[in-house]
Amino acid sequence: MVDAEGIQELCRFINAQDHLANVRLEDLEGASRREQLGITSLGVIMLVANYMEAHGVSHAGFNPDWVNKLDSIEGIISVFRDIRRDNAATP
Repeated sequence: MVDAEGIQELCRFINAQDHLANVRLEDLEGASRREQLGITSLGVIMLVANYMEAHGVSHAGFNPDWVNKLDSIEGIISVFRDIRRDNAATP
């Protein structure tokens, strides 16, 4: 189950991206996969790269294990959580 705070953060971040169409919170809450929101494979990779940059994490830190998670909304939120955790662990 996806937490409400994670959904809200994802919605704000998606809507801050020039390369992605605006997504309503209601649409995101009702979706289970990124394709339902019109987010392509390239779009989600760019989303994650921009999120890493926004949180001061080097793109070199992109974890290949994340790729399998990036089709689902829950997976994207878990990747965002990993990025925040990695950022917090960096001295």
